[in-house]
Amino acid sequence: MMNEKQEEYDDEIDLLQLFLVLWKQKLKIVGVTFFAAVVAVFYAVNLPNIYTASVVFLPPKDGGGKMSSMMASLSAIPFFPGIGGGSSSENSFDVLQAYLKKYENIWKVINKFDLKKHYEIESEFKIDVENSYLSNLSINKDKKSGIVTLSFSDTDKELAAKVSNYNVKLLSEISVNSVLSENQKKKNFIEKRLSSSKKSLRKIEEEIRDYEKENKILSIESQSRATIEAIAKIQSEVQLNLVKIRVQLELGANESHPEIRLLNLQNRELEKQLVAIQNGALILSKNMTKEEQEKGLTYIPLQKIPQIKLDLERLMRKKIIELEIFKVLTKEMEMVKIESSKEQEILEVIEWARTPEKKSKPKRAIICIVVTLSGFLLACFMVLVLNAFQERKEKALNE
Repeated sequence: MMNEKQEEYDDEIDLLQLFLVLWKQKLKIVGVTFFAAVVAVFYAVNLPNIYTASVVFLPPKDGGGKMSSMMASLSAIPFFPGIGGGSSSENSFDVLQAYLKKYENIWKVINKFDLKKHYEIESEFKIDVENSYLSNLSINKDKKSGIVTLSFSDTDKELAAKVSNYNVKLLSEISVNSVLSENQKKKNFIEKRLSSSKKSLRKIEEEIRDYEKENKILSIESQSRATIEAIAKIQSEVQLNLVKIRVQLELGANESHPEIRLLNLQNRELEKQLVAIQNGALILSKNMTKEEQEKGLTYIPLQKIPQIKLDLERLMRKKIIELEIFKVLTKEMEMVKIESSKEQEILEVIEWARTPEKKSKPKRAIICIVVTLSGFLLACFMVLVLNAFQERKEKALNE
């Protein structure tokens, strides 16, 4: 307990000694602080007023509108590479920043407002002019609202407003040209794909027509049904004739009986018809339409019905896919034409920059306070350091 009290007492003595040292050198501290304050005031007063003008706008929306939704629908269709999401994944704010710092755009602004002369830069290096310009230009985005603020600071308040507004006009012009160029690329792509789709659709239709012509098909369902019904009818007639023959034989007639001979002759003819139908004979019917007669409609051979149905289904499936692609492409082409005809407004400006009335910097009061306080603290530190060296020197001499 006694040791702790002694340590506290020693600390109090040390703090008191420090205060006494500072008090003894108060004139030096006051002098240094006063000098720092005078320098700060002189420096702050001679600083030029800087004015900041800002433009507030909304950046281009990523992947918005009917156009992008239509392009997305194209990417969902099979055999459709290289279209759909695309640039919608890009961050529009990052793109704006990149455009602002693009060499060509930087020098458009510098040359328009003769900033090299304005900044009084004598250096032959272009990078020095660029750095001076870019150091006064800023662009920020509010994360919640998505609103972008582009600002430019300069000693000339009117120039600050003009440069800010010109930058936004430049960005808007670049964005419009980019969109028009993108629309033209989409239009060219869709025109080529539409032409290809038309050819594919025409080719598939010709394949279906040739296949139907080769197999003499008008309606696979009706012809298959007609084949089966005709075979069933002939088979039933043959069976009926066989029953009649059996009855005659049971009644005592022999094979040479005229009626039995007639029935056998009919069965032979019916069997010939049955073989012909099974091999795909021509359908002869008074109820056939003119189109069916001109096409030479035939019975479909029984063994070929499954394969013909399968082939036709495959061809029809290809036709449906190409037809769907053709429909989407046609809609997309109309959408591209509509978008291209509209007046493009990519950047929505909320408020243009106005000539600022108040300076944005320097903060002269803050400069004076910070420099004066820094001078005071530096003076105190130097006094304590010098005193410590002095005490160590005296202690060394006494020993």
